[in-house]
Amino acid sequence: MKRLIFLWNIIFGLIVAYQLYDSIIRYSGRKEIQKNIASVNKDIKKATEQKNKIIQNTNDLTDEDKFERYARDNLNFKKKGEVAYKY
Repeated sequence: MKRLIFLWNIIFGLIVAYQLYDSIIRYSGRKEIQKNIASVNKDIKKATEQKNKIIQNTNDLTDEDKFERYARDNLNFKKKGEVAYKY
């Protein structure tokens, strides 16, 4: 009878030890995943800001006045008969 109780205690101890080991492994894996998620969220934020900047630039170039100003300032375009001065 004492052998049986001793055997059950050993089996129970092994089960508890395995559960602790498994919990530790899962917790450490979860920390790594959370770091990866934070990194990906930063990348998403940068990409979103870049997308919004591109959309703003596109909207600026579709506006007639802003398009004309861009062409004059950056591409040295001018209207017929107009004299362009650079500062």
